[in-house]
Amino acid sequence: MHRGQLAQAPDEYRQLFQFFFVFRVIALAFGLIWILFKLSLGANYTLGLVIWVVVLLYTVVIYTKRRELYALLTRHAVYLGADIIISMILLMVYNAWDSPFYFYSISPVIPAGVMFRFKGAAYSSVLLTATQVVSIFVHGATLQGFFSLEHFPLFLGQITAYFTVGFMLIYPSDMIAEIVRQRSVIKEQAEREAISEERARLARELHDNLAQMLSAIKLKADALCEKLSARELDTVYQMRELVSATLRDLRNAIYALRPENIEQDLSRVLTHCCRRFSSATGCKIDTNFSIDGLPLSAEQKYEILRICQEALSNATRHSGAGMVRLEALEKSRELIITVEDSGDGFDPTSIQAGVGLLSMRERAEKLRGTLAITTDKGAGTKVKLSIPLGPGSER
Repeated sequence: MHRGQLAQAPDEYRQLFQFFFVFRVIALAFGLIWILFKLSLGANYTLGLVIWVVVLLYTVVIYTKRRELYALLTRHAVYLGADIIISMILLMVYNAWDSPFYFYSISPVIPAGVMFRFKGAAYSSVLLTATQVVSIFVHGATLQGFFSLEHFPLFLGQITAYFTVGFMLIYPSDMIAEIVRQRSVIKEQAEREAISEERARLARELHDNLAQMLSAIKLKADALCEKLSARELDTVYQMRELVSATLRDLRNAIYALRPENIEQDLSRVLTHCCRRFSSATGCKIDTNFSIDGLPLSAEQKYEILRICQEALSNATRHSGAGMVRLEALEKSRELIITVEDSGDGFDPTSIQAGVGLLSMRERAEKLRGTLAITTDKGAGTKVKLSIPLGPGSER
């Protein structure tokens, strides 16, 4: 479990931490009964009663501040360590074989197992067990008495409680962590689908309304050209060209919002992109694709397409290359896409990253991939995008 998860979603662990507090309340109840029983027999347990009241107040404070406690434990394990130290001190006050705070001393093992799994349960249980052994000998036990049939089975039962409580919480904690992770994945997928649907809706609106209106204006301008004089014709012709340019830009914007072939294989999407790009710029693009059947979502293909378009645009605008090579292949469970030109190149240290390059890097991060740009002045430029294809890569 990532430590930040619990701080961000503490309610997911509410039931386990409720168990932690209920356990402490029960342990304090047993402790109070034990202290009152000793007092009724005439034993001097006044100190124990005072300690019990202080521990009760401490437990109430923790319960009322539980949300802050979750965040503190995830960011600073020292707070959990302080709680364990308090339990160790309580074990030392009385002989651990006959202590009203023994059950309470088990309670820090619960958050240790929930928060830090195996290590938390093991370390806290070992520390408390060692403290218990020290407590027994500090309060007058002998080695022979420690290993006697009267005491040693009791000791084994007590330390078994530490490890049992700690390790039995590892499985439900892992299960809850997986639920949190899956919920996060589902939320991200829903957000991506909502963005994709909104882009598609905008593209449809632009196509069905504005594009149709501009097309109608262009047709009327064509009709006017046949009826006007030469002097008037020049003005209408300029208007017609302006409408044509606007319509062309609008269609490019519609394609940018939602490419019509985005549901097809990535190789077809990139092939169509290269054809459109070559037709618009006159730049020749040499392609090599070996990516048939890759399990990519429409959103992933959309991000890849935008990175390739930006790389192709940079190659023609800045490098002066007449030919660009676009290659996409699958290698070692990675999708590797390279856009390479033999143009002028540039000195990476002298160029400040612009919006286009930043956008490419942000899109690569969305894909859980990496973007590398290799260039030198006079040696061309190579843009390499690497995207993992293993389990969990599509998030």
